Amino acid sequence: MKNKLYLLALTVVLSGIAISTNAALVATNRSAETQKQIDSRLAEIKQRIEEIRAMDKSRLSKMERKNLRNELKNMKKETKARGKGGVYISTIGIIAGILLIILILVLVL
Repeated sequence: MKNKLYLLALTVVLSGIAISTNAALVATNRSAETQKQIDSRLAEIKQRIEEIRAMDKSRLSKMERKNLRNELKNMKKETKARGKGGVYISTIGIIAGILLIILILVLVL
């Protein structure tokens, strides 16, 4: 019974490690831009938003207003994507940690 439990725990831990290393590779590819480039792009977006706010939208056609809304939505998505940072713990990582704690407790007791 203990052997099956250890084998199951080992399988879960190793699959969690494989998933987290793949996620780390994807994250490093995205961080190729320097902070200076990100800051300059965010400043461009902010300037464009101010230009749109200053416009007289009552004189625009329906299609032009729709294009402005789409542009604002795209800029909002880009801003959110560029502003994200930090460390994220995957679900598999949390499960693997809990299983390791349980295994240690079982071995000690």
